[in-house]
Amino acid sequence: KGSAFSDNGLALVYFTSEDGGTIYRSERTTVVQDWGAPQKVRVHGRPPKMEYLTWPSLTGGGKYLLFSSPEPGNRSSEYGGVADMAGSRYEYSDPRSLLLDGKPFVTRGGRYCEATGELFYCHPTDTPPHREIELRVAKVEK
Repeated sequence: KGSAFSDNGLALVYFTSEDGGTIYRSERTTVVQDWGAPQKVRVHGRPPKMEYLTWPSLTGGGKYLLFSSPEPGNRSSEYGGVADMAGSRYEYSDPRSLLLDGKPFVTRGGRYCEATGELFYCHPTDTPPHREIELRVAKVEK
């Protein structure tokens, strides 16, 4: 459920369903080099409602990890979230919901564009199991 490159193309984060669902990060020194061995990304302090994290991406030069987190008991509805880098490139903390108009929102695969201050995300338009999804854009307030 998702993979994304860093802004500079030197880091890749991806989700795998191994071990009940894990996010990995792989790096390289230049864009023409092979990827290094993947390392598990750990997100500390997750509340029970964020047990399972999918659709990872990086923003802020890797300072922030964006993700989706399924609603407990309903994996077809995933809410956007963000966590802060905590010491190393493989450790994040303070996971919290992304808010749209002050409320958590259903999203898959959120990607933030720093140049424009926009969050691009997929949003289902039908009832679960979702078959119709729209690409939406939200302006981010800093």
